[in-house]
Amino acid sequence: MDDPKFSIPPSIARKLSLGACHAENAIVVGNRAGVIEWANEAWSRVTGYALDESISKPVLTFLREVDVEPGVVEFVGSCFTQGKVCEVEVPITTPDGRNLWIQLRVEPLRDDSHEVTDFIAIATDVTERKRAQADTIVDEIDLSVLAARMAREHEAVLGPCTDYDLYLAESLPLVLADPSLIEDLVGRLICRGAESIGDGWGTLTIWTGILGVQFGPVFEADLFEGLPPGHYAFLEVHDTGGEPDGNAAGAISQPFSSPHFSQHTIPFDTARLLVRNLGGELRMQSSRSWGTSVVLLLPFCGGEDLELP
Repeated sequence: MDDPKFSIPPSIARKLSLGACHAENAIVVGNRAGVIEWANEAWSRVTGYALDESISKPVLTFLREVDVEPGVVEFVGSCFTQGKVCEVEVPITTPDGRNLWIQLRVEPLRDDSHEVTDFIAIATDVTERKRAQADTIVDEIDLSVLAARMAREHEAVLGPCTDYDLYLAESLPLVLADPSLIEDLVGRLICRGAESIGDGWGTLTIWTGILGVQFGPVFEADLFEGLPPGHYAFLEVHDTGGEPDGNAAGAISQPFSSPHFSQHTIPFDTARLLVRNLGGELRMQSSRSWGTSVVLLLPFCGGEDLELP
């Protein structure tokens, strides 16, 4: 790393921690045009590209060369153009013939005027985790039926002053998912909501139904960000308890168990990635006054050809 060509550009050196050079994750930094200007040593180890092959190369060109699907490349480029953080999990083929899965996060860097000046991209090798997840049992499920069963099984955890409201759609199109994973997730959310409300007055509500990306009301824009247009079955768990520290994520981010992952428990973030691998999304919103809402979105088994109820 003594070659000046591989030194960190002065304009962005202050934005990187000193540990970036020797981090386990592959890290590259580039300019506003999307061209790589600096890479750490892990970048070569993970991607198989020598540093001199990466410097001065557009990051989108790199994605194309490692056989990332064109649609994903376009999505990353669109997020970068709009100054948005982008996170994808994709298979790649390295120059030395290795087939890997990487989790790639591309984040714009801004100056004091909030103008995008550079970007940082972090690539994490998640191949082993993907192999473990390959044993996941996926089946057709009705989210309304599953939600009703989990609501009955967890009713005893609710406080004496908690209202329990269920709004479950009938004849909901089936979705593909790991039933045990969704059951564990819904059960944890119900328990978290009950604990948050406690013995005080509050409401825990479970909804299911159909939402349409780019067809819904304005307030659903953040919920749909990054999803292809179309209709999705949804399951939402909302509680009015809020979080004393304002951080609802911490209350549901601890690992939870799934029978198909006997070697380890599954963090909430991993559950989100599993849902994304099925073409869906898992989103959370929380505020002290409004409470916490977690929404699961999954595409129909039959796609858009289904006749909607």
